[in-house]
Amino acid sequence: MFKSIMPPFLYSLYQKFRKKYGYFGEYKSWEAARSKASGYDDGEIIEKVKNAALKVKNGEAAYERDSVLFEQAEPTPHLLAPLLWIASKNNNKLEVLDFGGALGTTYYQNKEYLNHLDLKWSIIEQPKFVEYGKNLFEDETLRFYGDLNDYKSKPDVVLLGSVLQYLESPYQVLEKIIQMEPKYILIDKTPFLKNSGDTITVQRVPPKIYDASYPSWIFDLNKMLDFMKIHKYNLLYEVSSQNIEMYNFGEKQVSWKGFLFEKNE
Repeated sequence: MFKSIMPPFLYSLYQKFRKKYGYFGEYKSWEAARSKASGYDDGEIIEKVKNAALKVKNGEAAYERDSVLFEQAEPTPHLLAPLLWIASKNNNKLEVLDFGGALGTTYYQNKEYLNHLDLKWSIIEQPKFVEYGKNLFEDETLRFYGDLNDYKSKPDVVLLGSVLQYLESPYQVLEKIIQMEPKYILIDKTPFLKNSGDTITVQRVPPKIYDASYPSWIFDLNKMLDFMKIHKYNLLYEVSSQNIEMYNFGEKQVSWKGFLFEKNE
């Protein structure tokens, strides 16, 4: 209603002062955005994630996401479908490299539907997550590594679930992953705009999760798709991520998307 009766500049001011979380500002460098954010490596956040993940491991909750506990299992069909499809093409064997997978959020969320597979699930994370992962969560299936160079195997699929936007140099990381020559790359819950160029901003998290803010990219959709195509990865499907609160960036609507890419042999 307000938008229909207000002049555009007044509506923009209204949105600016009304909005408490989402995307704020546009920055020329990652360092400039980081100076305005608390960051994901905040010790309190990591402790909350660890404590929630332990409750999942101990059967006190079905799964956690960003330290928020859920009492009922909610598998992610748009991830399960490609993972099971890839395994079916590989004699029910599946090796997943989960880049930025915290303490196993996606693994535990979908574990019940993957138990019949010959499964290996490896997570690349920050040092403190790796320390907790190795000491508290690691087993024959689940492994933790601090760097791509520490991971010596070749994955069937690399999962990038809501992580590329929080990396200072996302395309460099993608290039390192591509050099490993995984057959499939699965990107999920990643923000995009069309024909706007890559944008650096600050994302403030809804307080119902925790009080935090991160520097974040909003990617140019065509640039990302062209990047993967140049590196000989074909797009198999695109999906709009579910259960994601949409954030406006100024007057532009950000789309959170997922993609499955297959290496072109």
